[in-house]
Amino acid sequence: MKKRALVVTGLVIVIAVITSVAFLNTETRVLRRRIAAGDVGWVNGFVDDNISRPQEQDIVLSALRLAFDAHVDGIVLHFEELLTDGKFAGELEDKVLGEFAIRRQAFANPSALFEAMLNHPENPTLMLDVLRLTSAADRRALVLASLPVPNSLTEMYHTRVKERFRLASATVPEFQGKFDNMLAWEDQRFSAGAKAIELQIRFNSNQGKIDSSLPSLSKQLFQLSGYVVAEHSEFKKALDQAGSYGGSVYEIAPTESTKHALLLTSRTKFEYLSSFSMMVEDMGESPVILKEEYGGFNQTIKLYGECNASCLQQRDDLTKKVDGLRQENAALRVQIASLTQTEIDAVQNLKGAICALRGDCGSTKLQGSSAFPPQSH
Repeated sequence: MKKRALVVTGLVIVIAVITSVAFLNTETRVLRRRIAAGDVGWVNGFVDDNISRPQEQDIVLSALRLAFDAHVDGIVLHFEELLTDGKFAGELEDKVLGEFAIRRQAFANPSALFEAMLNHPENPTLMLDVLRLTSAADRRALVLASLPVPNSLTEMYHTRVKERFRLASATVPEFQGKFDNMLAWEDQRFSAGAKAIELQIRFNSNQGKIDSSLPSLSKQLFQLSGYVVAEHSEFKKALDQAGSYGGSVYEIAPTESTKHALLLTSRTKFEYLSSFSMMVEDMGESPVILKEEYGGFNQTIKLYGECNASCLQQRDDLTKKVDGLRQENAALRVQIASLTQTEIDAVQNLKGAICALRGDCGSTKLQGSSAFPPQSH
């Protein structure tokens, strides 16, 4: 039984293969008739419908081969456009380029195709395949047009820039050895620019800490004397500032003012009508509503906060911290300026070298390759 089963299975496979080959031959005959009749639209539509189907790769390649044999330029050009648009996936892309190479078929628009190939740095052989199918003059023109004036500091962009320089040196004999300095300048540009960004982030972080500390340091400290009028525990929840003190709120009559004020204390407790003298910080003003016997209207009242030894120490520590951050930022500012200038110099060197190769140093603006859109740092 097992042997019979094996024989039957093998028969099924053979029949499937024969059927597949017959189907392929049928499609090939249809393609041959359509191409012979010059039905470019139908053939191109057929290719578009089957281009993404792995099992149809052979028939798609047959369409290209038959178009080459029949010299139907409209179909061949469509295949080139599909290459440029990146419609062929992986192995099929290599095979299509291989057919162009076998036929030594020049591309109608090698510049656009080369730019498209440059967008696939993971497969540099595609770029070389395109270059091999161009004349020496066209190859030189394509490579020169592809040289970018770097304008981004991403790692991927940096890698792709260097690949273009190496490709130029490898494919155009007269350029060999001329790109050593350009590769060094690109490394210099990238490392200086990336380091400048790193330091700028650190500078911004320091500045944020300085800015957040200034409100605390801007509060004036001075010796305040007077006497306590009353304690107002009901004010503790109403006053945001009282939350950071965690102590008591007193109504006071300062010695040097005719108006009452509020004193927020962190540790000190007062008896009513007792006199006091302590170091305080000015905490601004807060609106209050007077009692009915005093008119019942709204009024703003001055706020003071107790500043004991612990408060003074915290303020001193904060002052030293801010001073240290300011000194560090002053040094960072110098380093960032130096790195930025190094980056600028490297870009100018690259621009000069590229325009010298292109012979267009007299132009007002040197354009980079369109395959690399402008990117911010």
